[in-house]
Amino acid sequence: MGQEITHRHFKKNDFEIFRNKINSELQWVSNWFKQKEQSLSQNNLSQKSHHPLSIGFELESCFIDQNAQPACINDEFIQRLKDSPFSPQITKELAQFNIELNSSVFTINRHILRDLEDELNKLWSECETIANNMGCSQIMIGSLPSLQEQHLKLDNMSQMTRYKALNEQVLRSRKGRAIELDIQGAETLKSVHQDVMLESTATSFQLHF
Repeated sequence: MGQEITHRHFKKNDFEIFRNKINSELQWVSNWFKQKEQSLSQNNLSQKSHHPLSIGFELESCFIDQNAQPACINDEFIQRLKDSPFSPQITKELAQFNIELNSSVFTINRHILRDLEDELNKLWSECETIANNMGCSQIMIGSLPSLQEQHLKLDNMSQMTRYKALNEQVLRSRKGRAIELDIQGAETLKSVHQDVMLESTATSFQLHF
């Protein structure tokens, strides 16, 4: 899961280091797929890997109040969670009404789906108890229907340096151009933002290998 950073202004060398690390990871993934393709072509499916595959999940959820409106409580929520054994696995997401739950790392075996489900239930139950004690609830949903433009402002961004840095660097890469959303369908949704808070409207469940 993402870690907090100590500063938000970077030098040219920082970007070079970042690009090199990205390229190194992409090369590793490319080599991994090539090795797998070679094993398949040589019918080596029966050979066990010396590096067992591992997996974990990430769940992004929303906090809502009793009227199903976004509840900007993740700062206080994290404070209340600090004595929980699950505290290291839970962090703030982009908006103050978002939270992120991360599983332990599991080795893939025939019980893996059950293991993941068990951990998800434990994490969710712990978080729901704390949220309920604050008069709120969690909800697993792609986009919260009650979100309005007034919720998507920088004042509602989580108080973490890494999100402030993210906002600054995204706009820097776009040379200050606004981020535009234009969805055409049975209904039309258009929105223009001078920040990254549109990203907080989409939450998901992800499996990481």
